[in-house]
Amino acid sequence: MPMARSLPNYLRTFRRRVHLSQADVARLLGGSSRTTVVRHETGARVPSLETALAYAAIYGVDVRDLFAGHYEDRIADVVAQAEVLRQMISEVDGDELTRRKVETLRQLLESPEPYLVPCEGANE
Repeated sequence: MPMARSLPNYLRTFRRRVHLSQADVARLLGGSSRTTVVRHETGARVPSLETALAYAAIYGVDVRDLFAGHYEDRIADVVAQAEVLRQMISEVDGDELTRRKVETLRQLLESPEPYLVPCEGANE
């Protein structure tokens, strides 16, 4: 049985859980209009990263939970591109760095949750 498709966002659901109006949320977002909140909730507009992070702070949830459908779409895009990149890199006679890249891409492709791929040396 296939998994149910997530909604693009759950902004309205989380707003209702915390008993805020759209006007209240607009004020918390720094003076945005209620119309802007409506457009975000209905999916007519995708908020900026800063606004998405503000929504996450307001509702006390992870941004990927707020925008589950968008997040799933991005995962699918990244996985598809990772396969293309892995094939391109694998065709090159590689050094140690190339082998590491291929291994990272393999882990990404095999992980049920790609964002959990270990990231060694991320601060480099």
